[in-house]
Amino acid sequence: MAAQADGLKIEEPPLFIPWTISEYEFADLFGFKKPTRLFRGSYRVDLVALSGLPLKVCFRFDDYRLASLELHSVGKKYPGLEGSFRIMQKHLESTYGAPTKTSPGTKFGELDLPSYEWTIPGALIEHRIADHFGPYESTSIYTEVGRQIYFPKSS
Repeated sequence: MAAQADGLKIEEPPLFIPWTISEYEFADLFGFKKPTRLFRGSYRVDLVALSGLPLKVCFRFDDYRLASLELHSVGKKYPGLEGSFRIMQKHLESTYGAPTKTSPGTKFGELDLPSYEWTIPGALIEHRIADHFGPYESTSIYTEVGRQIYFPKSS
């Protein structure tokens, strides 16, 4: 995915997804290889982005407008959570450049990785280790719609 002021570029399949895309336009964008609908307003797509990284991406819509994306690495065996985190970080930086903000992350035993944030035109990207019944890697992109929903005071 290459950062652009008006949307996201996906490498495979070769598509461009505007930040302002509606749920209806999104569902038609993929042609015969339709996204998997998880529930109303949520779709999963297997794709290649971030400078060649195979991903499963969950696209979430609110009131039929793109609000957020959750990115998950697939296709490779990573040496644990730390290895996966470092590979995702490398691909994020090769696509979006140095993070806008770096802050201390949540420490889990020996695992102590920072949290990263990129503020780009039309979106906010977060990469961190989070806690949900144990540590997991979280890579999220929030559009302006999503930022108003999830971060109403900071938008």
